[in-house]
Amino acid sequence: MSNSVHTISSIQVRQSKVIDATDADDHEVILISAMTLSDTACNLSGAADALLDVARLLHLIQSGDATTLQSKALARLACDTTNSWVDVLKRQVAVLNNPLSHTEFGVVEVSV
Repeated sequence: MSNSVHTISSIQVRQSKVIDATDADDHEVILISAMTLSDTACNLSGAADALLDVARLLHLIQSGDATTLQSKALARLACDTTNSWVDVLKRQVAVLNNPLSHTEFGVVEVSV
């Protein structure tokens, strides 16, 4: 991130409100819908919450506060949860890669 001044401005274009959150030195800009941005933020927040939950489960197992059967159940839950969130985040990257493919940055590669 640069040391440039970061400002947010808003203009009206073709019946759409455009909110400019670019830095002064940004030379490529992508317009995406507020819904796409909101979906991205919600997915990131959900994934962060899920990772925190998995960390708590792992701490519970590591500390020995869970029985063997409870540890196995918690491990299954953690595995299912992380797999589900990986799928959600990969779909989100695919959505964002569409406009990114037209920029100098290109697409974000997602491991399979």
